[in-house]
Amino acid sequence: MDYYYYYTGGIFGFTVSRVAVAIALCALVAYLSFRALLPRPLPGIPYNEAASRSVLGDMPEMVGHAEKTGELYDWLGAQNVKHRSPIVQVFGRPFGKPWVIVSDFRETQDILMRRVKELDRSAFTADLLGGVIPEHHSRWQTNDGWRGRRRLVGDVLTPSFLNKVAAPLLHESTMRMTDLWREKARLAKGRPFWAMKDISHCALDAVLGFTFGPGLEGLSATQPNLDYLSSLPFPPPSGGVGGADAAYGGLTPVAFPHAPSNPVIEALFTISDSLETAMKSLFPVLAHWLLRQRQAMKTAIGLKEDLLRRQVDLSAARVRSGSSSPEDHVVRCAVDEMVRRERGLAAKEQRPPDFHTRFFYDELYGFTLGGHESTTNSNQWGIKTLARHQAQQAELRSRLREALPLAVAERRVPTAQEIMQVRCPYLEASIEELFRVSLTAPVCVRSATQDTRILGCHIPKGTVVFQVWNQAGYTQPGFAVDEALRTPAAQMAAAAAAAKGPTPFGPGGPGGLGDESGFDTAAYVPERWLVKTEDGREVFDATRGRNMIFSMGPRGCYGRKLAYVQFRMMVVLVLWNFRLEELPGKLNTTGAYDKLTREPHDCYVKLTALPL
Repeated sequence: MDYYYYYTGGIFGFTVSRVAVAIALCALVAYLSFRALLPRPLPGIPYNEAASRSVLGDMPEMVGHAEKTGELYDWLGAQNVKHRSPIVQVFGRPFGKPWVIVSDFRETQDILMRRVKELDRSAFTADLLGGVIPEHHSRWQTNDGWRGRRRLVGDVLTPSFLNKVAAPLLHESTMRMTDLWREKARLAKGRPFWAMKDISHCALDAVLGFTFGPGLEGLSATQPNLDYLSSLPFPPPSGGVGGADAAYGGLTPVAFPHAPSNPVIEALFTISDSLETAMKSLFPVLAHWLLRQRQAMKTAIGLKEDLLRRQVDLSAARVRSGSSSPEDHVVRCAVDEMVRRERGLAAKEQRPPDFHTRFFYDELYGFTLGGHESTTNSNQWGIKTLARHQAQQAELRSRLREALPLAVAERRVPTAQEIMQVRCPYLEASIEELFRVSLTAPVCVRSATQDTRILGCHIPKGTVVFQVWNQAGYTQPGFAVDEALRTPAAQMAAAAAAAKGPTPFGPGGPGGLGDESGFDTAAYVPERWLVKTEDGREVFDATRGRNMIFSMGPRGCYGRKLAYVQFRMMVVLVLWNFRLEELPGKLNTTGAYDKLTREPHDCYVKLTALPL
């Protein structure tokens, strides 16, 4: 009996021991697996300690901020301020490498202008655009594939093209919007109204006109609303009464009805808006693929493809009938120039031209997609800023009327040619400052193509680097950086600039509130871009501030020159026709949504129509 108990007890004890060992091993494996899944910080770069102890990293805090405010990139920039460092790291995606965040003007300038081989176009950008324009040159790194794609659109935006082709088309679309606003101002009778859609429609008309020119056959986002409102005999009801009216200081916005949209116009908006889905997803490629399976998206893509096919055919016919030599053809829009170039490349390569390829369509549609989104938001921020700064608005209008005396004398709006040729330094300064404070594109993303160093810190190959210009060093005081941590090329550039005169980093150097001009970088001050010559003349100096929304270097914004022309038309024609009255804070907030570019939460206008 004792033997039996001894035997079974031994077996039981042995079994318990095996179970305990198994549990311990499972716990050890689970612990090691958990540790393996935790973020792995890069040495020497500040980060959030709590995030490093979570498998999800910084994602919950980052996503929570984006859901609450609509913005993501301002949270990234805030990490530099939080850690008091021009370089930090965040753990933006579970199981992925850390993101490096740089908030330093000179370092960003060095990376974008001199270090393209080390830090090139990121897969972050490629994934965002891949579902809409998979063959567009903007998705490629700076290699032969990118150069080959750029050949098709390489010299479309020449000064001659911008002045003779783009400017009249942009003037026409902006005048259409000012005509619409005169009707709305008449009907609103002193009340504000929602202007976001009007500005978006104007921008779409502008890029469609620039891209397709005479082949549009009346396709317009703005004209149907102008025709519809012109037929209204009395103002529509306001957006609210009673308490709502009091909440807006007696200025409840007027809610204007909209005419039914053209299906092609709606399709273009649908495709543009779809980029937000990819941007806000952990898996952007999959998210946009799932979106493209929906019938509404399939219909929109089909209408867009039909538009491109029809416009390319019309352009090819114009080019063939215009001249026997592509070089002699008079270009009337961007698609004409692309068709002309494709014919030239095909002749050189001894092949027939092929206009109906994915590559050709994506490069063509890139003008519309990128131009519409960025132009819309820049214009909206510009209108909001001018309404908020009445003195600067009045000064700009006065300077414009002084610079365009013939238009004043003849009681008409300035022509496209007059606006392009006018010499008005305060206009140039205002445009630059409006772009600067808009923060339409507050970030530029690059990937390390090899092991490298940024501000003395080791950056492994494949690391995604976000260069932000929305806080420290741009709209807030920057951080002091040891010159020895910068690259030799950056040090040489600074020395060469200093040899020409006062340091280019001026009174607003590291830790200061100002920039090269000495003005507070958080303020809207067009004067920061103006200097006096020895003979007392006031001239515009583009080096006096830090405006990065178009990026810089060989991968800077391709459409920058076009954006300046369009913005110039908008500023001059709107201020020539209207006074943008100041609005209550609730109707002119500073909040934004990060989409393809940074979109304001709201854009209302209260207009006083001015006599010509």
